[in-house]
Amino acid sequence: MSSSIPWYIRILTFFGASIAGGLFLLFLAALDLLNSSSSSILIGLVFLFGTTAASRIAQNEESICLEPILVSFVNIGQGLFVFGISESIREDFTSILLLVFIIQLVLFIVFQSGVQKFLSIPIGFASLTGILYQLKLNLYFPILLYIAAVLLYFVLDRYSKKKRNNEPISLHLSVGKDALVITFIANLISPYIEDFLGYEFRIPFVSSLLIHSICIVLLWKELYARLGLKKEFIFGFYLFFFLILYPTINSPGIIGGIFILFLGFAYSVKSVQIWGILSLIGFIIYYYYNLQVTLLAKSYQLLGTGALFLSAYYIWQFRLPKKEA
Repeated sequence: MSSSIPWYIRILTFFGASIAGGLFLLFLAALDLLNSSSSSILIGLVFLFGTTAASRIAQNEESICLEPILVSFVNIGQGLFVFGISESIREDFTSILLLVFIIQLVLFIVFQSGVQKFLSIPIGFASLTGILYQLKLNLYFPILLYIAAVLLYFVLDRYSKKKRNNEPISLHLSVGKDALVITFIANLISPYIEDFLGYEFRIPFVSSLLIHSICIVLLWKELYARLGLKKEFIFGFYLFFFLILYPTINSPGIIGGIFILFLGFAYSVKSVQIWGILSLIGFIIYYYYNLQVTLLAKSYQLLGTGALFLSAYYIWQFRLPKKEA
């Protein structure tokens, strides 16, 4: 539901609600109500169930002003509940992360707030990343990236269909598309911080191949199913596309940024287009900055890659047949 409340008023309300929630937490601590794990768990559950029920009951224009308060207190409830559990199982950090993931999944499904649904997606993926890191299952990090990419693809496809048919768009779709883009970009960044995490991920090559596989499906759908182009031409176009990106095969952020940008243009979602442009620029700058070659060689490669991109854009924009209305 659209709101007549100005956006800056809503932002200020969120800040105020967060401060109020923090003060309320200090008030509970001053009353010694948080001096044991059992009391933290109990108060956390009361907050979780109470705010979730309130979010489902309040479903009108006036209830929008309550959203910041509900989101603030449901997150306080999460924090108290998880803190209480962690006090009981100090050594099992993996179980705590699994609990966080389950809470985020439940809140995404039942909590009626776009802000909380938006927050639940990246927090849920971050908890899964932490679980894999704790279990030393670094080989499975590309699978999380692949899941985020596939979910983004299907959410945008469904969102675009409903928008074209003038059907009502659910809160899950409208919020999920932007949250999944941010989550996907965050997963693309993970191979670049392997030194910070303490051991080498060894996943960039696999991650790039998985994203390429999704790009093949997307190109096939757009060029063959929608435009009816010949299979040979599609194969040649993708081969040309792959050759452009082959030098960056160990930098999955570049193909990931192109994937986001292509999705944004294919489904005409401006926010996704902006995210794709920003992420692509960032990953390309990082890639060329870290090349272990001379500045002249970097310039030649940058000019060559730019020429190939312009050629691909020219073919796509002016040489491919347009879809008839």
